[in-house]
Amino acid sequence: MRTLHADLTTAQRATTGTPYLEVVLTNRARTITDTYTTVDATNRILSVQHADGRTGGYIPDVSENYFISIVIHLQNSDGTLSSKNYRGYRLYVRLGFSTSSGNRYAPNQAPHIIIQQRLLSEEGINILELRAVSLWEYLRLLPVNGLAESLIAWNDPNGRDDVATTAQILQTATGGALAESIKVDDGGVFTTIDPTVIIQTAPRPNYLLSASILPTNPVINDAVYFGLDVTFDNISIHIRTAGVNLIIRWEYWNGAWVTLTVTDNTTNFSVVGFHTIKFNKPTDWVARVVDGSPSYYFVRGRING
Repeated sequence: MRTLHADLTTAQRATTGTPYLEVVLTNRARTITDTYTTVDATNRILSVQHADGRTGGYIPDVSENYFISIVIHLQNSDGTLSSKNYRGYRLYVRLGFSTSSGNRYAPNQAPHIIIQQRLLSEEGINILELRAVSLWEYLRLLPVNGLAESLIAWNDPNGRDDVATTAQILQTATGGALAESIKVDDGGVFTTIDPTVIIQTAPRPNYLLSASILPTNPVINDAVYFGLDVTFDNISIHIRTAGVNLIIRWEYWNGAWVTLTVTDNTTNFSVVGFHTIKFNKPTDWVARVVDGSPSYYFVRGRING
């Protein structure tokens, strides 16, 4: 049961009072938190449109293929927010009052997930717009987007295309994400697969993520690398063309490439369909660079026979 601070209860019952609003944004790894409030010296909060509702209220918008629950406009006249990327961040909107004992607000409810942002200019004011969905909406979308197929698109009327990260953001909401880096090693020559690359087909946006995760004619020691900026314990793959007569050895980096014990439901990439490769997170896993990538936690599937 949630309880409110006595001063907040008093402020709510008063005939006059000073409302207090706080917008908190936290990244997936919970290592970065940005907070904006109505009492900041630079009050960046211009507006918050919040469709509340225990079962997922939403803001009607026929331009979207999903239900937006929160739209936030932050003042960006000084350009400070132009370099921010809040896609995938957890969003908490805290409503309350300024009281005699400080700024008080109700306890946190479930977070929303920022799925899109864009820079706008309205009446001469530069704005960072953030749009978020509820976890209820994420759960509705998960059966479609868990396969990285029929990816949801943000249709920007100005023609800018930001759809590439949407599937990644929605999967991140419950702890999953597309890999930050995928590399294919073909005899020592690396090819990078961009996990967010999409193919668009007419007449209506329809998106398909598809790529070869092994060379066309794989040989011993060819490999595919999957990297993420945080440690993980499974890889999900939708195999469309089955591998034949492959033996895959899974490895991770702890200063050297060492064997990773896995439960391979792909059976060496030989089973068509959506499958997972599961493992326990190594306690001595070390991030590293692969072929010019950022420093990520990598596992690799290396052809061993």
